[in-house]
Amino acid sequence: MKYKKTLILLFLSLPLVIIQLFILPNVSSFTNFNIIDTIGGFIVFTYLFILLASIIGGLFVGYALSPLFLFVHKKVIGIKMEYGLQDKNQSNKFKGVLKGFFPGFFAMNIGLLLMTDPVIQAIVLKPGFLGGEIMAQLVTFAALLPILIGIGTGIFSPVWFLLDAGIVYTNKKKVEGTSYPTEVRSVGGWYMYLLKGYAGITVILAFYTFIAAIIQSEVTANPDLTGSILILALWPFMPILMALMALPGMIALDMTFDHRKKYVRNIANRLGINGPLEEPFEFRENLKG
Repeated sequence: MKYKKTLILLFLSLPLVIIQLFILPNVSSFTNFNIIDTIGGFIVFTYLFILLASIIGGLFVGYALSPLFLFVHKKVIGIKMEYGLQDKNQSNKFKGVLKGFFPGFFAMNIGLLLMTDPVIQAIVLKPGFLGGEIMAQLVTFAALLPILIGIGTGIFSPVWFLLDAGIVYTNKKKVEGTSYPTEVRSVGGWYMYLLKGYAGITVILAFYTFIAAIIQSEVTANPDLTGSILILALWPFMPILMALMALPGMIALDMTFDHRKKYVRNIANRLGINGPLEEPFEFRENLKG
């Protein structure tokens, strides 16, 4: 029941994707990244690949990289920090859609950077592509999304592992004798703050700037506006679709909460993090001045 609404969204979206096989059965795909050589087949392949990539990136990569993320933070960032554990219970509500925006935006960001590279375009596009530079960028961007979603989910999943495990640290000893304030932060939160810069609002602005360029190009090429209206109707919803496609990975993460928490805490114990964080603040009553 916890995932009922999420599963309904997934089941509703699947027929809309599969029907593309029948809408565009004879139109050849423009990319080398497809099993069925039609645009409809490419759309279905992309959808299914993203679903699989979100699970692999969210779960398996998280198990592989979360120990590395913790080790690097403790041995490099937190040399003079004190670490501890904070109890964290699993939420009764599933918030996977919100989580899905982070790897989705990250994938869009990297895709926008790579789609203009001639070498990447040569790898992705079929020889003799004649769609023009703007359309070449669009097709390259769409073809890279399945891979980039897997990478994005794989980068953020160790952060969620650490957040769910409740690994925290304080700079109390480091700031003793200085004017700097004492802070308590989570290791996962530190990484999240670092990665959010690659999945923020600027990605959306860059994406819609790109969509505006596509529409302008289509208006010039097709005065009847047919192509432009189609793009205008579908592509602005891409950020939401990216988050929805990452939902299988988010569900897998939520279902393994207890096991992941125990796993990360066992790793933390080996690094000497094996108890609650000592109270870093000293509160005094009747403070003056």
